[in-house]
Amino acid sequence: TWHSSDVSWQSLNVQANCSGLSTKTLRTDSESIDLFKHLFFESGDVTVDFEMTPRFMKANTGVRDDLGKLALLRGPIVYCLEEQDQKPGTSVFGYRVDPAAPVTVEERRFGGLRRLTARGLYEHSCDGLYADYSDETEPCELHYIPYYSFANRGEDDMTVWVRRA
Repeated sequence: TWHSSDVSWQSLNVQANCSGLSTKTLRTDSESIDLFKHLFFESGDVTVDFEMTPRFMKANTGVRDDLGKLALLRGPIVYCLEEQDQKPGTSVFGYRVDPAAPVTVEERRFGGLRRLTARGLYEHSCDGLYADYSDETEPCELHYIPYYSFANRGEDDMTVWVRRA
């Protein structure tokens, strides 16, 4: 349990995982901190407007598992590919996303959630563990759902980081 009395109000740092969020610091004195505490904890309402245009992000090159992969976000919401939203019989790990293609935002579904659709390629798997190389791919749509909502319809594979086409 978190209580506002646990916070040291000497400094305040608010971060959001999104672009288009602007903040203003009027003063850094105790009067400003008291005003923030009043607005946040006593008024009951805090409204934050986010830029909700879908965008791709890449990981730092020090994160080896995510090299050459992209994550899709809309505002501060991270999206993922879940197996049951893709073409039947495919693996979420065989998809490649095209960051230059437009991303569409679908109407609300799943109790208010919005699904994103991107374009890319699907790389067909081989029958065995290994096979001779062939660049056998086909154009496809990738259907993303908010990360926080995955596994609500049963167990299956999921990934946030998708290889770049």
